[in-house]
Amino acid sequence: MKSSEYKDNKLFNAILWLGALEALEAIAENRTDKALIEEFTAERKKAQASTEAQFWNEELGYYQYNAHNTDIMADATVGQRYVDVTGLPSVVNADRLTSHYRQLFRRAVLPLRDFNGDGVDDMGAANAQAAAAWR
Repeated sequence: MKSSEYKDNKLFNAILWLGALEALEAIAENRTDKALIEEFTAERKKAQASTEAQFWNEELGYYQYNAHNTDIMADATVGQRYVDVTGLPSVVNADRLTSHYRQLFRRAVLPLRDFNGDGVDDMGAANAQAAAAWR
């Protein structure tokens, strides 16, 4: 992956946006502002559908980097982590997210150097791994 391509990390941005919309919905619900609830809910549903359609790669079993790059990225789902920690509803399909994390572990953790011999790398996840290397 080229370093300049990070600027086009649409998945990272999409999931952060979904997390922000979940937070806005929760604020509107707390204020009991029905108009805002409807507005944010509609925007979130539209954004969720777009995110799933653009980034889910059925063949590879994970959310890909952007619409044109099938690489997998470790921190692309940081927006999902935000909603998990704050107790907001999931921003992406739960089954697909599980598959994404399994693929991330298989592709961006296991192949890295294992210093202590336990079969798992000791450096954490590589931030990005090219899909081409796994075909």
